[in-house]
Amino acid sequence: MRKIPTEGIKIVQNADYNQETGLPTNIQIEIQLPESFPEKYINAVVNVAEQCKVKNTIKSQPKITVNASKFKNQ
Repeated sequence: MRKIPTEGIKIVQNADYNQETGLPTNIQIEIQLPESFPEKYINAVVNVAEQCKVKNTIKSQPKITVNASKFKNQ
């Protein structure tokens, strides 16, 4: 383990939205690193963020199915 310090790291997310639908059309994620963060690990931080499961799920545009059913109260 590299024991990279995580104190002071901030994630800032901004988005552009479609005026008609209100849905995001562009999402920007900025990782703000403290001045003391080791320079040699900056690219590694970006690479790890690129592998984010949520980000990659959204990018792959999965099929989403919505169902409704009744259930018996017990």
